Amino acid sequence: MNIKYLYVLTSTDNDIYYEQTLLSILTLRISMPDAFVTLLTDTATSENLDGGRAKIKEVINELIVIPLDRTLSGLKRSRMLKTAMRNHVNGDFLFIDSDTIILSSLDMPSDFNGEMGAVQNRHTNYFNPSKRQCKKLGIRYGINYDYFNSGVLYVKDTKNTKEFFKRWNELWIYCSNKGYCLLDQPPLAQTNYEYNNIIQNLSGEWNCQICDGINFICNAKIIHIITTHTIMERYIHPMMNKKFFFDMKNNKDVDKLARETISSFKSSFFEGTKIVSPQYDKMAHTSAFVLLKDIYVQLPRFFKIMNVFCLCLLNSFYFIRSFFVYLRSITHD
Repeated sequence: MNIKYLYVLTSTDNDIYYEQTLLSILTLRISMPDAFVTLLTDTATSENLDGGRAKIKEVINELIVIPLDRTLSGLKRSRMLKTAMRNHVNGDFLFIDSDTIILSSLDMPSDFNGEMGAVQNRHTNYFNPSKRQCKKLGIRYGINYDYFNSGVLYVKDTKNTKEFFKRWNELWIYCSNKGYCLLDQPPLAQTNYEYNNIIQNLSGEWNCQICDGINFICNAKIIHIITTHTIMERYIHPMMNKKFFFDMKNNKDVDKLARETISSFKSSFFEGTKIVSPQYDKMAHTSAFVLLKDIYVQLPRFFKIMNVFCLCLLNSFYFIRSFFVYLRSITHD
């Protein structure tokens, strides 16, 4: 199955999106030297791909430049391109987010017959904070429908998929006008609902989201490192910290860095990194936990005071619980 491997890039000298995209493409080239790689970008970014940033042109096969309003932020231009990419690129493609590492060949399974494919967001539907975002935006989709991560999308070149991306782009603009330009997955979910669940499930190996897909890491094809995670999660793996890519700006031998990244990725987790149970993970995504976590990192002195208070509260809880257990035992006797 001949497909293109598509990346979307909007970048300046001050961010790390160029470095992320370049490293991902280089790791793809190691596994698939003959892959046809397409880079979709805007005019402002293309004009900046010179000097040291011209390296990316050497490792792609096709550069597509779309004129966009330069006054828009890089984030908005990126989302504008991504949600409309099907209508800018000819041929079947596998879209791959920039913050990814490719660990093996990406030939599509011969038995995959769907028009679109993706992996569930966070590899599960049991709890998804983005559903609350959908509700807040007034976006609704079927309760029995999967909620997909938009970091890896397989898309065939059909009339249906072109209309799908036209609608996704319209819904993203709607969200952006409400102040939520970062969110492309809620409008993706709504579009999928409107198009009768056209997106089919791909195995988690195709988009192993590092914080949630530990069971897919061993056989992962694409590792989605997601450098936008919260403060604490940056200390799980070096590549989840943006510093890794800012340091890359000064690394002249990026080809060597790509090889080292692939060979050492699975053994580079920071010492003390732990696997947690689904129950703990559910709790870790509550607002109360996130608040405490951020206070712990950003206001350590205040956290110590809170911790003393919580210790007193915890001891009181245990005492009250023991008292009621004792009363229940007397009643039963």
